[in-house]
Order: sequence, then C-alpha cells, then structure tokens
Amino acid sequence: WMCIAMMETVDELVDDIHAGLLVWYDFIPGDEVLYFGRQEDSLAAALKDKHVQLTCADYSIMQDVVWQRENIGRFSYIVSVTDLEMEREPTAALAAWRQLLQQDGKLLLAMNNRLGIRYFCGDRDPYTQRNFDGIENYRRVYAKPEDRFYGRMYSQGELRRMLEEAGWRYIQFFSVLPDLQHAALIYAEDYLPQEDIGGRVFPKYNYPDTVFLEENGLYQTLVDEGLFHKLANAYFIECSLTGKLSDVNHVTCSMERGRQDALLTMIRKSAVVDKLAVFPEGRDRLRELLQNGVALAAQGINVVPAKLQQDVYRMPYIQAEIGHVYLRRLLLSDQDCFLAAMDHFRDLIFQSSEKADEDADRGLILKCGYLDMVPLNSFFIEGEFVFFDQEFCLSDYPANAILWRAIETLYGDSVELRK
Repeated sequence: WMCIAMMETVDELVDDIHAGLLVWYDFIPGDEVLYFGRQEDSLAAALKDKHVQLTCADYSIMQDVVWQRENIGRFSYIVSVTDLEMEREPTAALAAWRQLLQQDGKLLLAMNNRLGIRYFCGDRDPYTQRNFDGIENYRRVYAKPEDRFYGRMYSQGELRRMLEEAGWRYIQFFSVLPDLQHAALIYAEDYLPQEDIGGRVFPKYNYPDTVFLEENGLYQTLVDEGLFHKLANAYFIECSLTGKLSDVNHVTCSMERGRQDALLTMIRKSAVVDKLAVFPEGRDRLRELLQNGVALAAQGINVVPAKLQQDVYRMPYIQAEIGHVYLRRLLLSDQDCFLAAMDHFRDLIFQSSEKADEDADRGLILKCGYLDMVPLNSFFIEGEFVFFDQEFCLSDYPANAILWRAIETLYGDSVELRK
C-alpha cells in the first residue's frame, strides 16, 4: 500500500509539472475555454483551477461541420497543444479556429520547434524517431506515396507565417524551457535571460541514449549570439484578435517542488515582479517569504522591498547585475577582488541571524539559516549585495552549509570557472 501511495504521489507531481505550461497565464474567470484534450488531462485540471467555463473536446471534432457552425463566436479562448503538428492543412485550421472565438478572443498554442537545440544535441524527432529529420525540414521522410503522415514540427518563422496567412495579426511567442512537458522557464520573445541559466534547467529528452552534447551548457552562447529564441525547444504562442496580449516577460515555474512549495515568479512588462502560490497550500510560503525579508533587513542585510497584496507577493523589477553574474565575471578578471568579494558575501551570511551556537566541528550555528542566501538570489548594486527570494529558513543551521551552497551554485558546472 505504501508503494501504491508513493506512485500516486509521483503521478500527481508529474501532472502538476505538466500543468506548469498554463498555470501562469491570466485567464479571466467565467470565460468560455475550448481545450482540445480530455477532462482528465493535467492541463484541463489547470484550466478548471482558473474558474473558467471549460469545454474539452477531441481534436477530431474540428472535422464536424455541424459542430463548428453551432459554436461560431462562442469561446473566449482556444487552447491547443501540438494538435497542428498532426494537421495536414495547419493554415486552414488556424483560420477556422478564428470563427469559433468571440470578438475579443484568443488562441493559445503550444508547439514544438523543429530547430530546437535538443535536436542539434542528438535527440531524436518525436514523430520519425530519427536524428535530424526536423532540422532538415523532413526532406528525407514522407517523400514516397506509401509514406503515411504521422506528424511534423515547425520552426518559429514557419509558425508565424502560417498564423499571418490565416489572418492572425497580433501574435506573441514565448520560448519554453526545457520543453512543453516540463515548462520550468518561459521567456517572451523580446526578453532574454539575465543570468546563465545552465544550472537551472534540467533537459529531458525523447531518446537520451542518442544525445551527445550537453544542452544546458549551450544556453549562454545562444543568448550571446542572438539564437536563444530561434533554437528554443518549444513555444507557447498567444494570438489575439484585438491586440491585447499578456504583459508577462518571464516566468519561473517551480512545480517540481510539490504543492506546498510550488510558486510562480513572473516578471511583467510594467516593471513589477509577482510571486504567486500555484495551490492554496502554498500561500503560507508567501507570508514566510515576506517575514524572512523583514527579519533579514532587521539584521542589516539589504533586501529588495516587497509587499503582500491579495495573496500576491510583489516587488519592483530591479535593473541591475545579478550577484551571480558579477562574481563570475570578477573571478575571470581579478581573482584577488573576487576572493575579497566572496569574503564579504560570507560575512553577510554570518550577519544574517543571531548566533545559536558555535563549535569546532560545525562552526557558527545560526538561529535562522536562510538557505537561499546565494549569489543567484542577489543583485550587485553600488558595491553591495541586495537579496531577494529568501523563501526557506531553518532553525539552528550551520552558516558554513549555506556558504558551501553559495560557492557550489556559483561555480556550477562551469569548467572555465573551476579551472
């Protein structure tokens, strides 16, 4: 029975992770939503949690002329996940969907990218089960009359052209990492990562045995060379009939941490950062987050100001260098200054709480140990580290354990820094 319970818990967690693709989007409660899928799908559950009027339908319903005629102008949103990849005439389908939407309706598409970096790293095409077919635009497959059509992926440019040909004027792409099933990081097409995300993304592959390159070691190069969005593994595409589009620039989704700790961090175009609990069980975490910031400030630690409004933790968007980026850059340019900066960072950790104890084996024991006092959760502003997102606090915790985590996350998997 314990094994069965554990399996159910794992299945629930997998469903929650899959739901990360939609949980961040600002649906309007009460609006009618058409989702191509089953009532039991994790994405359907995520939509129900948004308190919309949900209709789930098999994609084959689109072949029913009577059904389409009866539902003209009915829906506020249509949500489709990779259905176009099995469609023989995707442009015609995109045009037909417009007729089902209300005048201010939106189409939300989730699509794989045939030029995704995962396929350059050796992953196989999900439809042909072969390497590089998508990259070659499927020129070696579906060429014979006897070949059956089993699906294909499209590039960002191809998807945009199809949408425009189908009459969609207002389109916004979001790059999804690592993929549609594990939407951990989401970036609007005009926004780029502000730090090296290689240590924050854990790629998943269709065929891990054929992969010969480490995908997460390439992200920063893609950013630097202007290829980050073009080679994203997948896209979330928002299509609007009126021009009203999401104001979200970036989403960090921590669904893998379980319902109590699952949080969304959203950077908005309005220069604010919102942090929300995905599930009701996580609202206490937001209150703890606010309390931790107040406690750190009382110890003389610089923190980004924040407030809690109607279960939304809100802070200003800070246009400054991440402490993680600053220290990495310093290590490569001036090692003496780097060591001095790390000594200062250590002192801030030691300063963050009153002392509970100290001994020869464990060193300084803090009454309150803030595990997220790492460079990645700080800005470097006018010669000082300013901290944010201090979610976790443990009582009577060794300061050196926090320092070790700060060092380890700073170096990460960078061979250059470890040298």
